[in-house]
Amino acid sequence: VSGKGRHIGEVYDRVIQTDAPLNPGSSGGPLINLSGQVVGINKAIVSETGGSIGISFATPINSVKEILPQLKTTGKVTRGWAGLAIQEMNSALADTLGVKKPGGALVPGIVKGGPADRGGVKLGDVIMEFDGKTVSDALDLPIWIARTPLGKQVQLKIQREQREMDLNLTVAELPQGPMQKKDIG
Repeated sequence: VSGKGRHIGEVYDRVIQTDAPLNPGSSGGPLINLSGQVVGINKAIVSETGGSIGISFATPINSVKEILPQLKTTGKVTRGWAGLAIQEMNSALADTLGVKKPGGALVPGIVKGGPADRGGVKLGDVIMEFDGKTVSDALDLPIWIARTPLGKQVQLKIQREQREMDLNLTVAELPQGPMQKKDIG
């Protein structure tokens, strides 16, 4: 394992980076530690030619364990949805928006009629907390939303125009069918 918590474009997961040389087609195989325990499921390699260069990625086994009960019961994975897009904050954005605390997730898009819209979230809001968890890395927010039980009301602490506010949002089911990347959270 050469890194944990990597983000490689996967919306709902942070992956394990390894230096195990995997061949194309090896996705779905186990990533095993020195004690013989499965710690992940191999899913991707870095390759410019189609062959392995010794960098691969695996879904952590705990992420797999989270969705197994759903797969066993319904045959599919259901994820929570808030109907908003998020953007990572940087120091220039924070200065422009008057955000004093580091972190947070900027809201550059909202699905009309979606949970965030119904909960009062506005374009330009900065989500500082989700359900009691501080948003220090904006890329965690879609994962938290996806893992939230459907119908659960969560509290958002946001900053809007340099004022902190609390909003309530009821997490809905992620709509089926093709989703645009902006509609992920």
